[in-house]
Amino acid sequence: VDALFWKRIRRLLNILIPSPFCAEAGYAALVFCMLITRTYFDIELLSVSTRIESNIIARDPAAFKKGITRFLLLSPFVAMCNSVLKWGQTEMALRFRTRLSTHLFQ
Repeated sequence: VDALFWKRIRRLLNILIPSPFCAEAGYAALVFCMLITRTYFDIELLSVSTRIESNIIARDPAAFKKGITRFLLLSPFVAMCNSVLKWGQTEMALRFRTRLSTHLFQ
């Protein structure tokens, strides 16, 4: 990676995201936030599923039910986060392609 690479990346980003207040910047921020949120959910679900497995091994029905309940309560939020992330990425890609096409045809 040399200076020419960074110059080209910067030029490309100026075409794709012309201002910090354009829609493309908003979609990039949305995707960024959703990736952070999904990472949190992944860690939380891993923790919950590990506790559920421990409760199965320990034969603790009350803790097992509590773990399953927590897992079921988290699941809709994880699904919503994944859906918003996919939508944001799709919308951002579409807008980037539109900007690049418009730039090329000018």
